[in-house]
Amino acid sequence: TWPEEGVVAITTKASYLRPGFLFFINTKTGNSQKILGPVYGLTTNVSKDAKKVLYSDALNGTLSTKVLNLADGSVTNALFQTMPEKCVWSTLKKTSMYCAVPNEPYKNMPDAWYKGLVDGVDQLWHLDTAINSTNKISNLLEDTDTLIDVVNPTLTPDELALFFINNYDLSLWSLNLRE
Repeated sequence: TWPEEGVVAITTKASYLRPGFLFFINTKTGNSQKILGPVYGLTTNVSKDAKKVLYSDALNGTLSTKVLNLADGSVTNALFQTMPEKCVWSTLKKTSMYCAVPNEPYKNMPDAWYKGLVDGVDQLWHLDTAINSTNKISNLLEDTDTLIDVVNPTLTPDELALFFINNYDLSLWSLNLRE
């Protein structure tokens, strides 16, 4: 991904059986910097200003989701378990993100989800990484009476709506974020 101008974030292919790494590459100088690793089952989602990284690791196939603050190297638990690729960082509030969180934790992650062996039944949550607080936005099953496994979440430029694809049938969905 290109979280900000001049920085490319590269994460190795994830598996709970192998350690993974996250590198930043400076596109002007070509220099690379190891950000994370070795971490088993590593998947990542870098903030739009490249100052924070939402990442998951897998210990014995059990998923754990954390936030790395690159300014001071601190790591905090994200207060829920999900795959970082089921999340989208806010552009307007750099410490904020929206995540699809499965109702039940997955096993053998991230491999089982990538292979299509498990499907999520997701809820949507807002995470403020500055104060490490969460707020449930929607229980998608209750609100829509539809099984939804969120992929490719995207915010509109004004961040008044969240778009995503339901991995079950590849249908396009949107959620109004106005309070």
